[in-house]
Amino acid sequence: MLPTNDVLFKKIFGADGNEKITKDLISSILGREIKTLEFKNPDLLREDTEDKNEVLDVRVLLDNDTLCDIEVQVINYHDIDRRILDYWAKMYRTSIHKGDKDYLGMKKTIIILISAFNLDNLKEIGDCQTRYKIMEEKHKKILSNVFEIDIIELPKAKTEIERGTFKSFGNLEKWINFFINPLEGGDSKMEEMPEELKKAYEELQKLNANEAEREIAERRYMDLLSLEYAKKYEREEGKKEGEKERSIEIAKKSKELKLPLETIVKLTGLTKEEIEKL
Repeated sequence: MLPTNDVLFKKIFGADGNEKITKDLISSILGREIKTLEFKNPDLLREDTEDKNEVLDVRVLLDNDTLCDIEVQVINYHDIDRRILDYWAKMYRTSIHKGDKDYLGMKKTIIILISAFNLDNLKEIGDCQTRYKIMEEKHKKILSNVFEIDIIELPKAKTEIERGTFKSFGNLEKWINFFINPLEGGDSKMEEMPEELKKAYEELQKLNANEAEREIAERRYMDLLSLEYAKKYEREEGKKEGEKERSIEIAKKSKELKLPLETIVKLTGLTKEEIEKL
């Protein structure tokens, strides 16, 4: 399972003791040095959770004055532009206590989105990394520095790296490669990596080698796929037919990921024979 799986992402970048890993990633994305980082939501997804829409993000406090939320998205629900505004608003609101009217004390809030797909409304932009602020349209004057959203689209980043046009701060190119294809790192290249990246690779290997952890990550990914196809097919085909088509699509995705046949049977309800024919 790739580190873009939000369960694995949370366990690598949101776990106590991994502050240096997360600090290096965020610093490379924001393009500036970060001195201190404190996790604000260390809780992980429960194995028996019933909330398939749960957002597995990593929330941190940077340099004691900036709130930052970083997360990955692998499924395109075609509403991510609205989603990240909602995430920002909720997090910004947490910087003021209920009943408090001292708005000057509210902290700068940054949302970082690492997307495994290209966003629908950014197709005309070739750059893989974009940054958004609240700005006056005519004079290009920033209204307030408390608002910032940073987006990295991995498919565009891969293209830029292959073309040799990728420009980054710190270890960002190495982090991009980590998210796109961590297997390229390999044991032989581990010694050449910065310490933070080396630790991230080691954490990912441990999680993938742990059968229980891997099963949770696989189930989470299947839940997200199920939601995606449920929206698509139940709207277009009707519930009964939609469920069958959804299972087939999930099985195809699972085979692409080379998941064990027994796992695919358990997750989709299809027979071994049906899956082998796909």
